[in-house]
Amino acid sequence: MHASRRILFTATLPFAAFTVLTVTIISSATWSLVGVSPNSGPLTGGTVVNISGSGFQKATGVSFGGVNASRVTALNATRLQAVTPAHAAGAVDVVVTYRDSQSAGLPAGFTYNPPPTVSSATPNSGPTAGGMAVTIAGTSFQTGAKVAFGGTLSTAVLVTSGTKLQVLTPTHAAGTVNVVVANPDGQSASLTGGYTYISMPTISSASPNSGPVGGGTTVTISGLSFQSGATVTFGGTSASQVTFVSATQLQALTPTHAAGTANVVVTNPNGQSGSLSGGFTYNLPPKVSSVSPNSGSTAGGTAVNIAGTGFQSGSGVSFGSVAAKSVAFASSSLLLATTPAESAAVVDVTVKNPDGQMSSLPAAFTFSPGTGGPPTTYTSRSDRNRQLESALSPPAVNTVVNDPAFSSRMVRVTDQNTGTPFGSNFTNHSFETTSSAEQNTWNTNSTRFYVEMDTGRTLPFAFDPATMAVTRINISSNPPGWLPLNNGAAFSYSDPDLIYGTAQQNVILKFNFATNTLSTVINTTQCGVTGLQPGTHTGDISVNSTDTRFLAYEGGTIQDTDMFAVVYDTALGCRWYNTQTGQIGGWGVPTGAATTTQTFPMHNARLSRAGDWVRLVNPGGSVEAYWDVATLNVSVCSSASAPYCGGHQVLGYSNLVNQPGTIDAMNIAIRPLTNINSSTGLIVPLPTPTEFVLDGHWSWNNVDPNDSVPVCGSTYRNVTPVLEIGRAWDREVICIRTDGVQSEVWRFAHNRASGTANQNAGPGSNFFATPRGNVSQDGRFYMFTSDWEWALGAEAGSSGCPTSGQCRTDAFIVELK
Repeated sequence: MHASRRILFTATLPFAAFTVLTVTIISSATWSLVGVSPNSGPLTGGTVVNISGSGFQKATGVSFGGVNASRVTALNATRLQAVTPAHAAGAVDVVVTYRDSQSAGLPAGFTYNPPPTVSSATPNSGPTAGGMAVTIAGTSFQTGAKVAFGGTLSTAVLVTSGTKLQVLTPTHAAGTVNVVVANPDGQSASLTGGYTYISMPTISSASPNSGPVGGGTTVTISGLSFQSGATVTFGGTSASQVTFVSATQLQALTPTHAAGTANVVVTNPNGQSGSLSGGFTYNLPPKVSSVSPNSGSTAGGTAVNIAGTGFQSGSGVSFGSVAAKSVAFASSSLLLATTPAESAAVVDVTVKNPDGQMSSLPAAFTFSPGTGGPPTTYTSRSDRNRQLESALSPPAVNTVVNDPAFSSRMVRVTDQNTGTPFGSNFTNHSFETTSSAEQNTWNTNSTRFYVEMDTGRTLPFAFDPATMAVTRINISSNPPGWLPLNNGAAFSYSDPDLIYGTAQQNVILKFNFATNTLSTVINTTQCGVTGLQPGTHTGDISVNSTDTRFLAYEGGTIQDTDMFAVVYDTALGCRWYNTQTGQIGGWGVPTGAATTTQTFPMHNARLSRAGDWVRLVNPGGSVEAYWDVATLNVSVCSSASAPYCGGHQVLGYSNLVNQPGTIDAMNIAIRPLTNINSSTGLIVPLPTPTEFVLDGHWSWNNVDPNDSVPVCGSTYRNVTPVLEIGRAWDREVICIRTDGVQSEVWRFAHNRASGTANQNAGPGSNFFATPRGNVSQDGRFYMFTSDWEWALGAEAGSSGCPTSGQCRTDAFIVELK
């Protein structure tokens, strides 16, 4: 026998002689059973096991717990292979039998294992990203067991006992899945719906998205996959109260927090969280530092700039206890308000933000009897002495300087880098006021204006009348930052937030700065204009004092080919004049042929502030026609002979001011539109010595029915030498009295504009270097274009300035006092 093993044997001999038997085994056979591998398997059998030992060449069978193996294969003398039969659970003897009826056994050599059972998975839910530690309880777990969640194997399984496993969940799509434990012997058990994968919460919005630093704002958080018991943090600080409304909505009460933007984070009880970056802004309380102007009429209507910090879109303003007539949000440091009617008093000005925080400036505004409106006179110099320039280098942008000759405050609006934020290809471009000094480039309270770039785009700015600080307005548009209207837009005369213009042919548009919205006023091809074709050229838009009438000149292929002057009245519809056929149609009585038989294409057309007259000019200016809109009356006034209606000119409420170029260059006349052929000189007597080398551009942006507000402009020489100053008003910014009390010209600054491309180019070589300008509606500021006598550098794509090439231009503002 094999000395190291317990051997069982049976011998059927007719005599009982153990000694004989022992001798027989030793002398005739050596056999043994050493091991069984694997040594365990399922109750159903079918496990292929390898049995090692000796003498297997004579083996005839194998049994497991008394049940014969279903298949036995003697591989060699030391190795057998057998397939286990089915058997009850527990450890059983493995017995090998031989041809001589002897056998060798291995006690408890194979164990029949019961199948595992799974009773629970704790926790039973977790994130789709996996990684959740789960404890699985059950029975008959084996070392080496594998665990799957919804068919996906866990990458980490620890068998702590036959009744407990610890696993990390794998990633899986959201939903309920089966948990399956598979033992190494192939037996498995499943816990149906034993684990639920839950989607990560997502946040789409927080409303309101701002509130005071003191907290206490009830915020509705919208999103997906929120759970009852979820928590909310604002900038890392827990909300003081969270209410679960549904899987898509929570309500939270903001905690206190420092000023600034904060991330909003929702965390579900299962540990999953979602974040809305910068989802809530903590605002400091507002602070009012100044009110300008600080006095106005008891009738109300005074445009006021309120400066400070912490202002919000939607802030309210009150003067004393009375709410402002209108409030426009310009920036966090500037509000634009219109005073209400109030009795004579000195009152506090209070700003209240939408989040409930407020601030007051005591005794900040004085209501007193009076008419208000733009000034009819100024206090600046009004002498007639020749004034040479004093040296003044171009100031930096947003740097206020005083004109050395006239002491007026000035500020530079643009420079070579103004366009750079839009891309490096916009560096070194020229900026200028719009090509027509007649256009209204300022809003009602001098807090917004625009300039144009030589690329054909319009750039809006915010303006602080008190400090003359200039800030580019970053409105949302396409492309972003630019005004979404073509060059030549016109601000409203009644609402500081509105500006009108075109962005597509035949459509008058309205842009609202306060709401950042663009809307249609009228498509003129759809208001009954006979013969007007869609897609034809449309020129600058002009508007009356109440925003109830608009004028567009259109119908051609490019400027100077237009033939339709279309007046749109918001109550009456469209009325038009076809200057090539002489026909007038639309509302009004009668319709038909105009009283003039002269026909012509239009260079431009303008609407009077009253909205009842239209001036029409042909290319070259040889025809000056004035249409009484409600009638067929069209008066033609000669430019080349008396009464000389030509030259640079501007419409007022019911009068025209023009520079006819007769008698003297500074012969400026005012003409009633009802009798355009009559005129009155505004400068009496004319200056001496007489000269005809000066030209000017005139601006008269006011809504005074009496046209008593001064007309302003800037002059330049149109002959060589272009920088010469021969007498008073040469190359200056001036305003001319129009109220008829007396003749007076106020002087504010030298404009330092050459009107030429460079030092060696001739007069007229650069129209855009002439000092075209626009006076603000309140008469307090004048914006103009200047090349600063070729000192602003070369324009993009050019070189050689100041002696050759194309020199840059920029926009400047001078204060009128």
